[in-house]
Amino acid sequence: MQNCGRFCAKQHSTDLFKKLKEETNNLNELFAKLNEDIKETKWKIIDDHTATIEYEKCFCPIHALGIVDSAIQCNCSTGWIKENLELYLEKLVEVTLEHSVLQGYPSCKFVAQY
Repeated sequence: MQNCGRFCAKQHSTDLFKKLKEETNNLNELFAKLNEDIKETKWKIIDDHTATIEYEKCFCPIHALGIVDSAIQCNCSTGWIKENLELYLEKLVEVTLEHSVLQGYPSCKFVAQY
């Protein structure tokens, strides 16, 4: 499923992250801009190598269309985050799902380690 998320990112958001890479100088600036531009998300730095990303709702368009209603789909989002952060940071990033709306939680939360 991560490959699905990477493909989705390349179709819909890597251009945004490339633009933000030119406009920002570090993750603090990037996350401030993402929090401003992508409503209903919270991008937060925990320490020098860890961040959390929280969505207030499921953003998956396949889920919104009613095609998929399984928490396995949430692994797609880990790939989306991974693709975009790796593009920005120019290094490998590990992303894990902490919990999701499709698992019955009120939000989706991911942990990124870089």
